[in-house]
Amino acid sequence: YIVNHFSTGKPDTKTPAAPYKPKSVSFFKQLILLAQRYFQLISRDLVNLGLALLTAPIGIILLRLAVRDKDPLIGAPEATLAPLALRVLFVFTCAAIWVGLSTSVQEIIKESAIYLRERLVNLGLFAYLGSKFVILSGLAVLQTLLMVGVILIAFKSPDPSLISWPVGATFTTFLTLMSCVTLGLRFSATVKNGSQHISPFPLILPPPLLFSGCLF
Repeated sequence: YIVNHFSTGKPDTKTPAAPYKPKSVSFFKQLILLAQRYFQLISRDLVNLGLALLTAPIGIILLRLAVRDKDPLIGAPEATLAPLALRVLFVFTCAAIWVGLSTSVQEIIKESAIYLRERLVNLGLFAYLGSKFVILSGLAVLQTLLMVGVILIAFKSPDPSLISWPVGATFTTFLTLMSCVTLGLRFSATVKNGSQHISPFPLILPPPLLFSGCLF
């Protein structure tokens, strides 16, 4: 700069650089990269991962201790066990609803600053949401297997005529978890800051409980 200034008498003038244009990345590549990053974040947080996987099974074990030696899901020895069976199914439903919501209700708001920054560098909205859905779906599969496994061990299985009890319990638990995961993600994208992620619970908990079929 100094040599050029003294030789010409004018500072070196360069053509201003063109503004940076981020390269477009395909949806599937973004989805894979974001899913890998999200999986690493979840797998390294062992405390929250353990709570997400073990909360419902521990609750079901406590329920087995509460009903003691009764087998409410069979109902053959006593017809009066039907109300108790509904209460047991209601606890199963509450466990799945609570775990599904608590797993996802803060997953977007806690990354809002990162999301807004990466959104300026060509982050795709559907790739971001898809990565959350893929990893949380895998987590829901693990939660379902643990819950149904504990249910099959702790309670005698009924013998329904339409579909086997293990298959029905597995599909019902998984669909309940996934519906609550998507509902939690929806409200996680609505709140304004991380301290508000618990606020929607009084609003979103009653409808799944009321329409679960166990109360009415």
